[in-house]
Amino acid sequence: LPHRSVLRGWPRGSRVLALRVQAPASTLWSLRAGHPSTLIDVMEPLWVGLLVLVLAALVYSQLVATVTVYEYERGLRFHRGRFDRVLGPGLYRHMPRYTRIQKVDVRPTQVAVPGQEILSADGVAVKASVAATYRIAAPDRALLETGDYQGAIYAQLQLALRSAIAALPVEELLARRADISSTLQTEAAEPLRLLGI
Repeated sequence: LPHRSVLRGWPRGSRVLALRVQAPASTLWSLRAGHPSTLIDVMEPLWVGLLVLVLAALVYSQLVATVTVYEYERGLRFHRGRFDRVLGPGLYRHMPRYTRIQKVDVRPTQVAVPGQEILSADGVAVKASVAATYRIAAPDRALLETGDYQGAIYAQLQLALRSAIAALPVEELLARRADISSTLQTEAAEPLRLLGI
């Protein structure tokens, strides 16, 4: 129990008094026994609260996922299997059990169709290749209208190349090489534009 005593080291005759607390064995036993208004009783709700916060954070991290859509990407949000909306750049949180976010790169990309043996209008075999640059303008149409938009681009370029070369004889192909690229562009661009490319 606390009692009054004069502090040591102070000059004699000083009237400064201090309280010195001595904890008898009964007080220490009460700390362990869980009597009210003890140190353990004060700390116990804090530990319980901290444990609840840690468990809540673990449950939240398992239920909620975070997806970052960068500046050069667009995200397609599907909620319960249905297309919901196109997401711009930013940080998005969603529940993976019900929602899925698929990212699409919208930067200009190059595709090449390697050398193809194609017969010209006069029956001469011509080996030709084509390279093109494309960009996804509407990510929702590019993914929803076709299963593989890169395969669709490749196939469309191949068909346009075959039709452009098969329509002309070899002499005209050699004379009009510069015009073939514009012909390819007009033939391939319109079907791909319908796919959002």
